[in-house]
Amino acid sequence: MTAAARPGATPRAATGAARHRGHDALRHRVAALVSRSSDGEVATEEILNAGGSLTAVGVTSLTFLRLIDALEEDFGIVLDLDGPVLMLDDFDDLVRHLAEQGAGRGDG
Repeated sequence: MTAAARPGATPRAATGAARHRGHDALRHRVAALVSRSSDGEVATEEILNAGGSLTAVGVTSLTFLRLIDALEEDFGIVLDLDGPVLMLDDFDDLVRHLAEQGAGRGDG
């Protein structure tokens, strides 16, 4: 019996699509937090379109401090700043790191 044929089973394609939607939602949420942390100096769409270095799109050291606070508060996680923090500058690495920490799971 295939997964699609089992009652209550979710086909792999549907599960993958849901995971992709969740990742996109997390990317948008983090981009909005970056924009808010920069007092709107860096637009959400600019961050999403760049997808790389946050410094390159204009994120400052003050914005990074505000962003760390916002991420920890909004997602209820603690970012370990004693270890390598290079993931903070690369938007996609940051989103991936947050997803690995459980950010965005089950909170729409």
